[in-house]
Amino acid sequence: MKTLNVLKKASLVVIFLLVGTVVFATSAEVAVAEKKLGESVKETFKNDISKVGNYLYENKIVKLNDVVNVTFKVNDSNDLVLLKASCSNCNASEYAKYVFGLGLMKADDLLAGKAYEMDIVLKFKAK
Repeated sequence: MKTLNVLKKASLVVIFLLVGTVVFATSAEVAVAEKKLGESVKETFKNDISKVGNYLYENKIVKLNDVVNVTFKVNDSNDLVLLKASCSNCNASEYAKYVFGLGLMKADDLLAGKAYEMDIVLKFKAK
């Protein structure tokens, strides 16, 4: 009888350790996905700002040197949905809204339903 109780307790400990390992692995995966998300957002802005004929050219914005604080959510389709863009320069805020509105940025499935806030540095000077 004692042996059976010891085996049951040992089984519970093993099951707990396995579940704990899965949770930690998922946390590590989320951290990697979040890092990739930040890099993807920055790369999207970098690519768009360097295009000839982009939003900035079209709207006759000749210079930006601003930090835009953006808050966005990852929806169920893994698209980034902008919730807020704030900056002292309204041109920079509108540009951030435009880039998010393009729908070019996607997130990993692990991040669906989560909201994020980040600062995006915008440096642009028309040539």
